[in-house]
Amino acid sequence: MRGLSRYPSEVKKGSILILSLWVLGILSVFVLYLNQGMRARITLAKRLTYDTLLHSLASSGVKKAIMELKKDNTPSDSLKDDWANNPQVFKDFRLGDGSFTVSYQIRSYKDSEVKTYFGVVDEASKLNINTVDRRTLKRLLEAFGVDEIQAEEIAAAIVDWRDQDSFLSIPIGSAEDLYYTNLDLPYHCKDSPFQVLDELLLVKGMSKELFDKVKDYLTVFGDGKVNINTATFPILKALGLRDKLVEKIIRYRKGEDEEWGTSDDRVFTQLQTIVPQLTKVYYLSAEEINSLNNLISTHRLTTSSSTFLIRSRATLVFSPLGKEITCVVDRKGKILFWREL
Repeated sequence: MRGLSRYPSEVKKGSILILSLWVLGILSVFVLYLNQGMRARITLAKRLTYDTLLHSLASSGVKKAIMELKKDNTPSDSLKDDWANNPQVFKDFRLGDGSFTVSYQIRSYKDSEVKTYFGVVDEASKLNINTVDRRTLKRLLEAFGVDEIQAEEIAAAIVDWRDQDSFLSIPIGSAEDLYYTNLDLPYHCKDSPFQVLDELLLVKGMSKELFDKVKDYLTVFGDGKVNINTATFPILKALGLRDKLVEKIIRYRKGEDEEWGTSDDRVFTQLQTIVPQLTKVYYLSAEEINSLNNLISTHRLTTSSSTFLIRSRATLVFSPLGKEITCVVDRKGKILFWREL
């Protein structure tokens, strides 16, 4: 009887043990869930904190660049100006636990050597896609390997995208509303100026690959005049100047050390002095002189600028995260465009 009387007690103890184990298991799962949630919230909080710090650092780079632009009071703008290339001011500038770098790249000769400069980009060194003519666009596209027929078609499509009529610039190859509304994912031809460069990806014939090649040579800001002091080889060639004349302009600007952005750079101070300044160093043929004078008389060149692109990238010493701000400002620092990545 005693053995039988102990059995219910042992069963009861076993049940309590099993129940306790279940409770412990549930509590363990619950604690693990709470820990995972807590870690996620801590990670999110860190990410938000880092993002705030990175934003502040990148914004500081923008403010520093605007200060340098405001300090410049020279009548002409060139790559020797402090805002255009000043590593001491713009390269890895340390602030607290992070730093910012304001930089850009230039293909120094034709389409080969790429060099990094620390400073601000002159938007007048580019072609304004809202004002540039079709022939100039065609020449720029050809400079990046597009064949003549395709270059003419894409250039015409760009002009037809921005103009306010519904007529094709060329009989075959361009596009207006009829083409775009019959696509698998239809949309209308804008028939008004480009607001951002990315709109080019909507234009017939403009692939992502081609866009990536030409985007740094195009802008939607400024009055459409090209600064002869900052324009690169492809831009000057797109304006209709022959290779030899473009080479003379580039070499003249580089000075004796043959490097852009240094103290011995030569600067075209005024439009009327472009030809006289060049002829002091190089022989210019009658054709070359006429080409330059034509660009000057048709108001396609300038020696100063009014809008600038700032690309500021921030990093932290204790995190692999980074942030990049790209913006366009006018001479007084007014923000015309802002993008964060």
